[in-house]
Order: sequence, then structure tokens, then C-alpha cells
Amino acid sequence: MLAGFGIVTAPNSIPAIELYHAQQVALEHGVDLSAYAQEAGVPVPALAGNATEVPADAVERMFECALSDIKIPAFGFKAGRRISMADHGILGYAYLSCKTARDSLETYFRFQQLLGNEDSAQESMSLQGEFVTITSTVARYTDPKVQQYYTEYLLGEWCSIIESNLNRKANFIHVRMNCAQPSYNSVIESSVGCSVEYDCAHNEYLLPASLLGLPLEFSDAEVAALSRQQCETALNALRNKGGMAERVCRYLVENPGETLTPETVASGLKTSYRSLRRRLQEEGTTFRELYTRVRMQLAADYLLQSALSVEQVADEIGYADRSSFQSTFKKWSGLTPTQYRQKHQP
Repeated sequence: MLAGFGIVTAPNSIPAIELYHAQQVALEHGVDLSAYAQEAGVPVPALAGNATEVPADAVERMFECALSDIKIPAFGFKAGRRISMADHGILGYAYLSCKTARDSLETYFRFQQLLGNEDSAQESMSLQGEFVTITSTVARYTDPKVQQYYTEYLLGEWCSIIESNLNRKANFIHVRMNCAQPSYNSVIESSVGCSVEYDCAHNEYLLPASLLGLPLEFSDAEVAALSRQQCETALNALRNKGGMAERVCRYLVENPGETLTPETVASGLKTSYRSLRRRLQEEGTTFRELYTRVRMQLAADYLLQSALSVEQVADEIGYADRSSFQSTFKKWSGLTPTQYRQKHQP
């Protein structure tokens, strides 16, 4: 097994296989993405599969240029549908060799950072009675065409992941999309087997919870253990390549609601307070700035994704009183928590 294929080894990059599939779909429609790749600084060989990973920002620039010129119906969805287990490298082996569909999905979410820029999409799974909901939060791209492409791409990719795991067509109960409804909506609805709701806050894919208990055809305990170990190694290596600011933010996100000091975070990151302060200074930021940013982003997520009151949100992120939280949140977002919820919730 090639542990490095299909996954990324550096922050802010994505697997080149995603570009390969986009190029194949484009060629089928008489379009070559090579000129757009070259203009954006994407290595052209990546379009032919002759690369392992590419910078995420360059790829975004490439699609901004390409999508302003070309019109391929369901372009992102078609590219995502081409993803296979093999395209996810060692992670593909890890989730496909699990015992059940639940184990498989949990393994996928555990190591999803290996599949690319963690700022572009964050995915999770929740169980609610008879339904399981997969939520994909896509970064808000400034170009709506790029937003459309990546939103559709994730749905297509999830269709492929589910079909690879269960060896059956991915028939969703309901799908919500964080983009505008396209003229080719019927193509997507036919593929997913249900109605699709657009202009939603997040991408959500609802499936029967009964699927989670299904055994996987290629279950292999030995392969699963070995591939998970390799994924852990790759994930640790990837995280260690990030800057100190990135590491601090990740630590803060993983410990919500706690009152954390620079000293406790430094200890948690196995470094000294002096080194933490120096490295953040070199990166042009401070612990206080990062702490405020992470807590306010968590607050914004709670406001939009839950029914928690403003007081409860403040408590969840470690604020003792509502007025202090409201003041900081308004300074950060330009709106009070209540105004922010009213403006951004669908």
C-alpha cells in the first residue's frame, strides 16, 4: 500500500487526483483545463495524474478562471462521482476494510484532514432517531461559481464513498445544498434519489440510520488496523507541519468552553510559553487574537447550527457573562449575536 498516494503531506494543499477527475470530465465536454491551470500556477502534469498534491489556493484560482468561461452542467458533481476508494490512498483502505458502515464513516471523519485543505471543508456525522445526517461545511468562496462547483463535488464524492462502502446505490432521504439551485437540478436529484433543497446554511445528506449497522463486503481486521496506523502517522506528520498559530487554533477548537491561558496551551502543545509567544510573534499574531477569533467563530457556529440561547452560547465558549460576550462578538462580527443569527440563518 502506498501510504502517501491520495492524501496530502502539507497544509493548504489538496490531492492532485481531484484535478485529474475534473480534467477528465472537462475533456469529455470538449474542454481542456491546461491553460487555466498554467495561468493559476497549478502544475499542468497534475491534470494528467502525474502529481500527488497541489496548492489549494492555486486550484481555487484555476477554477475561478475556468468556470467564468466554461459551462458544463453538474461539473462538480460529475467530478466528485469519479472518486473511488483507491483515490483516497491509505485512507481508502482504512475505511473500506472496517467491519461496519458506522466504523467506516467514523474512520473517514477521524482522518478527513488527510484529504486536503482543512479550511475548505469540514465534515461530521450525527445520529437523530431513524436518520443519520452527514454535514459538510464548505468554505464560503467569493466566486459563486466556485462555491457551486465544490458544493456539488462534495455531494458527488459522498455518493461514491457510500456506494464503495455498501456496494449499493446511494439513495438519500433528503439533501440540502449550500449553493443556488442550478438549471440542471433534475440531473442531481435523479442521481441521489430524492429532492434537493438549495440555499441552505450547510450541506446536509440524510440517510437511514439502519445503514450504519450493515457489514462491509471487504472487511479485514488486519488491513484495517495496519491502514489506520499509517493514517495516524500521516496525520501526525501533517499536523506537525502547520505553523504555531494553526496548532494553537486547533488546540483551542478541541478544548471549547475551557478558560485557557497561554501557559496551559503551551503545555498542551509540549512547548514552553516563551517559545509559543516568540513563534506567534514571528507569524504576526498573538495568543489573545487567536483565542478571540476561535471563540467567536465557535460562537457563530453555535448561533447558526443550534437553538442555544445567547446566554448558553456564551457559557459554551467560556464567557462568564452575556454582556462581555456580546461586546466582543459585536466587535468581531459587526453585529450582536441576535442580529448575526437573524441575518445568517435561512
